[in-house]
Amino acid sequence: MTALHVPCRFAGTIAVQCGQSRCGGVFRVIRNETNLGFPAAVNQGMDAASGDIFCILNNDIIVTPNWLGRMTQHFNYGVDMVGPRTNYIDGSQILLIDQYDNKEELYQSAEKYYQDHAEEFWPCSQLVGFCLVLKREVYECIGGLNEEYGLGNWEDNDFCLRSINDGFKIGIARGVYIHHFGSVTHKILNIDYNKLIEKNGKIFNARWSKEQIERLSELNGDKND
Repeated sequence: MTALHVPCRFAGTIAVQCGQSRCGGVFRVIRNETNLGFPAAVNQGMDAASGDIFCILNNDIIVTPNWLGRMTQHFNYGVDMVGPRTNYIDGSQILLIDQYDNKEELYQSAEKYYQDHAEEFWPCSQLVGFCLVLKREVYECIGGLNEEYGLGNWEDNDFCLRSINDGFKIGIARGVYIHHFGSVTHKILNIDYNKLIEKNGKIFNARWSKEQIERLSELNGDKND
């Protein structure tokens, strides 16, 4: 297992877990002096990683108990990449669970939701990169995130479609909930989020036609909430 955590304002400090334990172990820190962007930073981490499973995490999340094991269990059933559900996101991963005001309440609400949905899996061709867990073979087959997307946004959509196009199965671990604050780094760096979304959306649309997206969604067996 290798965890790739991109926590800093430069999108360039990556903590790569080199040990075997999910709860600790040896970490290698890669620091860039300039902002290379989220895709490039993640690629540095994946290139340096030694594990068979990669976990990409943003800096603005709170994970819940047993989240990782509950996500990777889907790899035993022909799944190659998964994402959780969350409170702050676009697309099928959005979820509103029982209200919580602190970590303890968050953990209780997430656990209650898991007990109702446990091992459920939703095929979904568009996972958001705030939290992605994937098999090493996905990275070795298709390569890393497309660095043409610069600071980030849309590179996760691109990565998902490339994965499906090469025969991998991806989707949502429906029972797993993680809190996401959302766009923290963009706010700290005063990045114009809407402008970035528009710019990278044009790159994405130039690479993927509506027909291609629909075909790959059907190939992946997408389901809607």
